[in-house]
Amino acid sequence: MYIALEIERNRELSGATKVRLVLLALGIALAIMSFSSLFKSYYTPVVMIATLAGTIGTSLVISDTGVFGQTLFQLGVFLVIRLPFLSQLVCSVVGLAVWVAVASASGLATSSSTANDDAGGIFEFVVYLAFVVAFSALGARNLHNAMYGDYTEQNRLRQE
Repeated sequence: MYIALEIERNRELSGATKVRLVLLALGIALAIMSFSSLFKSYYTPVVMIATLAGTIGTSLVISDTGVFGQTLFQLGVFLVIRLPFLSQLVCSVVGLAVWVAVASASGLATSSSTANDDAGGIFEFVVYLAFVVAFSALGARNLHNAMYGDYTEQNRLRQE
């Protein structure tokens, strides 16, 4: 809906609009693909590629409010998306690195927006995100271990 409004308002496709259209097409393709046996066979690589494409795409169209979205992305990778822990960690670290690179290159890190004033600059915000990643990763790892323990216990009880 936002893309249609932006196209109607500007009457042309900007770079950010093109990236949003690609992300929308990727989401639709992933939703359609989720019904196939190929998706079930290659779940981890497909979801990991989609997550990385999503974080790279959203990092390319960030604005001064993108700092808050990056925090939510880190939480979403660890607590919402069901991937093996190391895949979650790779997605999170790559997403953070791409965001820092884009924010630095676009001048977001030196702008005088209130979001960056609250974050105290790019370095302090990256330190904050490192804590978010660490605590989210710890929670995700504990959840993974608990789910694996439940799974093995269920299998042991089923075999008895």
